[in-house]
Amino acid sequence: MLCLAMPLARARGGANARALFERGNRELAARRYVAALELFLRVAKVTQRRSVILNIGQTYRLLDLPHRALDYYKRYLASSRRARKLPYFADVKRFMARCSRVVTLVRRAEEQQTIGDCNGALHALSRAAKESSWARIGLRRAQCLSAVGRRAEAQKVAVAALESYNSLVREWSATGARTDALPDHAAIAAAIRSLTSLVRATTPAHRRDEPTPKPPAPRPAMVVLLGVP
Repeated sequence: MLCLAMPLARARGGANARALFERGNRELAARRYVAALELFLRVAKVTQRRSVILNIGQTYRLLDLPHRALDYYKRYLASSRRARKLPYFADVKRFMARCSRVVTLVRRAEEQQTIGDCNGALHALSRAAKESSWARIGLRRAQCLSAVGRRAEAQKVAVAALESYNSLVREWSATGARTDALPDHAAIAAAIRSLTSLVRATTPAHRRDEPTPKPPAPRPAMVVLLGVP
């Protein structure tokens, strides 16, 4: 792992931003990604240094939010006219390629879903799921599985995606930040409503009063810390 440093002495609120940044790094190293993200986003309100932008991108990637990670990786590379000379250029390009593949597959699946080609959408989503645990993949898979009559599979996938979204919201709330400050808050709220309805719709009537089953715990992801010294 790399030790990160950020020279903020000249920025307004620099001392406080440095402290927040270092706290964010500790949270990141401890795999508390939501807490790390909240801290890094607070630092970004003070300074747009490359180290901050890169760490936000890294945290979004580790949270399986590739669309957000991709945005910040692009901003990191755009911060210099000589992007190839930036620290970790090769790593960032590799991460970007993976995020881009996932985002492209999900958007393709959503287009296919819109025109009623749920089998085609499921194929694209299955490919995306091999590279990312993005809850949006689960949402679309559950919708398509339900549409083609695979209700038991749809429920299983929906339960897992619902827990992913709810866990994100719970962990964000635990930081003390306002829930509506969570990035993509409106989209997440809509996804939770949709998945809740889908789980109920795919549950037999005589079982609807039973607690929603919990998905299996995910295996911990490998952490790769990057930053600009």
